[in-house]
Amino acid sequence: AFEKLRNYDEAAFTRMREEAAQGVRPLPPDLLFGNDRSEDAISTTRRHLQNVGGDATAATVTLTCAAMETLPAPAAGGLLLTNPPYGERLNELAELKVWYPAVGAWLKRAMAGWRACFITADRELPGGIGFKPSKRTPLFNGALDCRLFEFELYAGSRRTDRSQPADGAIAPKMRG
Repeated sequence: AFEKLRNYDEAAFTRMREEAAQGVRPLPPDLLFGNDRSEDAISTTRRHLQNVGGDATAATVTLTCAAMETLPAPAAGGLLLTNPPYGERLNELAELKVWYPAVGAWLKRAMAGWRACFITADRELPGGIGFKPSKRTPLFNGALDCRLFEFELYAGSRRTDRSQPADGAIAPKMRG
């Protein structure tokens, strides 16, 4: 659409595109991983990768088709970005209330050391993960008012036993 603007300069735009193309570097292998439960979504992603960067680019991105919570961590650390179902359909909400805690257990078990970001229109579902969000960023996904919940992932628990004093001494038992 910007090509229709009065001050559009086709020659300048062509030069800028050529300069940008010269600066393109190939993706390093094992940098990007993608997953979806839908084989159609994986096929579409492969096609888009080929359209953007050709077969070489498509070959550097590892794509799998599986339930997310069954996958091993593809690397020691990184960023997991997911746009899971929001529970917009009636039958989804009950399934998602079970799925989020399962994902939380998987994140704790397999993805410690990573960061995870969930895009969702539902403000309650991410609480089922079991991690406290480090950030909540408002955004729109189409017309849907959403939030990007960011979580720092770790193994074990960060809860402290509040019955014990901070200095490590044994707290006396109260009688009553």
